[in-house]
Amino acid sequence: MNKKIQNKDNANLNLMHTEIAMNELKTFFEHTFSETLNLLMVSSPIQVHKDKKDLHSFINWKRTTLFKYGFTHGEGLYTNLRSLKINNALEQFNSFYTEEWEWEKIILEKHKSIEYLITEVKNIYSSIKKTEDYMNEFHPSLQPVLPKDFLTLPKTEIEKAYPDTTLKDAEEKLIKRCGAVFFLNEYKSTNDESSTIGFMKAWNPLLKKPVTLFSIGLRADVEKCSSVGGKVDHTNLCMLLLKKLYNNEVKPCSWKEENDVINIPLGTK
Repeated sequence: MNKKIQNKDNANLNLMHTEIAMNELKTFFEHTFSETLNLLMVSSPIQVHKDKKDLHSFINWKRTTLFKYGFTHGEGLYTNLRSLKINNALEQFNSFYTEEWEWEKIILEKHKSIEYLITEVKNIYSSIKKTEDYMNEFHPSLQPVLPKDFLTLPKTEIEKAYPDTTLKDAEEKLIKRCGAVFFLNEYKSTNDESSTIGFMKAWNPLLKKPVTLFSIGLRADVEKCSSVGGKVDHTNLCMLLLKKLYNNEVKPCSWKEENDVINIPLGTK
C-alpha cells in the first residue's frame, strides 16, 4: 500500500497503521535484500529448540538446502525463520517466539576473505538504509536515524579506543557516536562453524541503547564448497524503523500471569 498515512502523534503509529507499515517494511526489505544479494526465498520449517546447539543445526539446514536446490557460486537463499524456545521461562515481555530473516549463499574459495565479507555487509546495510528511506517517504513521521555509512572495527580494538571504561560501556559509547558499527571477530573453528563472523550494531535513539541489526559469517567448507550467511533481526529492525518502544508492538508475545499464559496480540502494550 503506497498511501501516505498522516499521524498527529509523531511516530506513534496506532495498531492498524503499525500493521500496514510493518507489511510495507517487510515486503520492501525482502525485495531489496534478495535482489542485492542474489537470493531466492524458500520455505523453512518452524524451528523448535532448547539450547544453542539447536540454533547451530539451522546453519546445516541452510547449507544442505543450497545443494538440494542446485544453487551455484554467487547464488543463495533466504527464509523467514520462525522459532519457538520451548524451554524458556515465560516472563513478562519475554517472548518464546522469534522471527528472523536467515540467509546463505555459495561462494568461491577466493572469496573467503574479510574484504568479501565487508562487501556483503555493505550490501545488507544498503538494503536496510533504502528500506528506512522508503518508510520515511510514505510515513513522514518515521524520520531516518541510521547514518549513511558505518564504521568497521575489530572487536579487539574497542578497548584501545576507550581504555578507561568497561568493554560494554566502550561499545555503547562508540555506537552512539558513530550511529552504526560493524564489529568483526575472527576465530578458528573445530566444529564446522564460522571462522570469521561479525555483527552490525546501531544506535536506537528511542531506546537509548545499541541494538544488533544483523550478523554474518564465512563458513567452513562443505562438500568442497564455501558459503557466507547470517541473519537479520526482524524485531530490532522493525522497532528501530517503526519507532517502537516494546518488542510486543512488532511481534506476538506471551507472558505468564497467575499460572496462566496470556497471549498478547501484535501492536498492543
